[in-house]
Amino acid sequence: MVQMDDIKKTFEKGVSIAKEGVTYAAARAEDLSLATALRLRIFAHRRRIERLFAELGERAYQLSLAKADVNADAAVKRHVKKIAALEREVDKLFKEIEKLSRKSGGARRRPAKKKTTRKSAKKTRKAKR
Repeated sequence: MVQMDDIKKTFEKGVSIAKEGVTYAAARAEDLSLATALRLRIFAHRRRIERLFAELGERAYQLSLAKADVNADAAVKRHVKKIAALEREVDKLFKEIEKLSRKSGGARRRPAKKKTTRKSAKKTRKAKR
């Protein structure tokens, strides 16, 4: 009967460790999926910024050919405001990613393994036989 009790305790410990591992993996997967979604939004914003810069450059070129004041043009001002707003949004998204990485790196660590001594390892081997 002593062996059955030892086996039961070992099994319960194993189940408990497995539950902790699954919980950790699920939390980490959630954090990674959120970070990936944020990175995709950053990528989309950067593509939009690139397009706005191209449009802004084209407009500035047209105005310079016409010898008009580039800073006074409404389209130029609108593009500059859109670019600035998107850059602020990208900065916010990077900060959110940083918060996620700090949260998952510090608060949700994998459970530490229990150190085994030679005696406890010997008992475990005997129990397995």
